[in-house]
Amino acid sequence: MTGRRRATEPRRIRSGSRAATGESAQAERDDRETQEKMQSMSTLRALAPLRFMLLLLAIAAIAGCGFHLRGEESLKLPARLSPMHLSGISSDDPLRGELTATLREAGVTVTPSREAAQSFLVLSGRENRRRVLAVNAQGRAIEYEMVEAVTFELLDRERNVLLSEFPVSSENRYTDPAGDPLGKAGEQRLLRNSARRDTVQQIMVRLRYGTR
Repeated sequence: MTGRRRATEPRRIRSGSRAATGESAQAERDDRETQEKMQSMSTLRALAPLRFMLLLLAIAAIAGCGFHLRGEESLKLPARLSPMHLSGISSDDPLRGELTATLREAGVTVTPSREAAQSFLVLSGRENRRRVLAVNAQGRAIEYEMVEAVTFELLDRERNVLLSEFPVSSENRYTDPAGDPLGKAGEQRLLRNSARRDTVQQIMVRLRYGTR
């Protein structure tokens, strides 16, 4: 009986050894799979910003093209308005130059000839001013408002009213707590240009939707 037990003991040991070897191999395979997964995840994380940027660029390109096409179409004014004659503001007024360029982009040329004009844009009530909004304890102005304003009316070739008088205006504020007008000259110029562009865009919107 003792001999039999001793004979079977090695077999049990060998069986346990094989089990241990199998477990070790399985653990190694699991480790390799885990490492491969971690490497794959690291690669994906590394590429994620690039993929995201490419996606944004693609979306921006598509949206940009669509907006450009729709924008060009929506900016066009009826061909019957061209050529158009402008009156009511001086030729050296920056508003006139801005408006003339914007009308040209909308497909309407501006002519100095009343006889050749198919429409008339009559401007009046032109304002280009700055007013004080606030002063400090010493009575010095520290806050201003830049105002661009004009009223316009659109007539056809026979001087019939297409769009009745319509006022538009744009205001921008800026502060000057140090009382340094020279230091604020650049800001004033930018604000005035911005207000002028906004005024022109208001005119264009009214022309666009009022002459459909």
